[in-house]
Amino acid sequence: MDEINPHYRFMNWRRRIREVRAVRYRERFKRMMRDGEVLSYQGNSDEVGCYVAPRPLSKGNCYFEVTIIDTGVRGMIVVGLVPQYYKLDHQPGWLPHSVAYHADDGKLYNGNTIGQQFGPKCNCGDRIGCGIYLGAFEDRQTTVFFTKNGKEVS
Repeated sequence: MDEINPHYRFMNWRRRIREVRAVRYRERFKRMMRDGEVLSYQGNSDEVGCYVAPRPLSKGNCYFEVTIIDTGVRGMIVVGLVPQYYKLDHQPGWLPHSVAYHADDGKLYNGNTIGQQFGPKCNCGDRIGCGIYLGAFEDRQTTVFFTKNGKEVS
């Protein structure tokens, strides 16, 4: 019978814990400019601009809102959730493991480029929110929800 070196197993376990702790989230953006709390698109109308916040949603930070100040030329404003290393030249919701509410057409995109009719279109002055309901730890189930002007969109 093979013997397992308990010291090695313990060291390996500690290494994995250190690797998990080493994950650092940071703000990422492309063709976007941030001035305090205001995000602005900096590109021509055919290019995707994307901003990823420096902190993921969690139990203590489970909701955020974006107020539309100006819709720009094409009005393509998108609010959603993406993984940490999302490709910033793709709109949120288009790639796997991302979901987003597109304000220009009111569609929900969930990991592909074909959206489903979801809610109303949004205009200047509207607030779009995105949040998560965390299920019980045993369930490991998380539900994503969106709001428009403080009311849940469904």
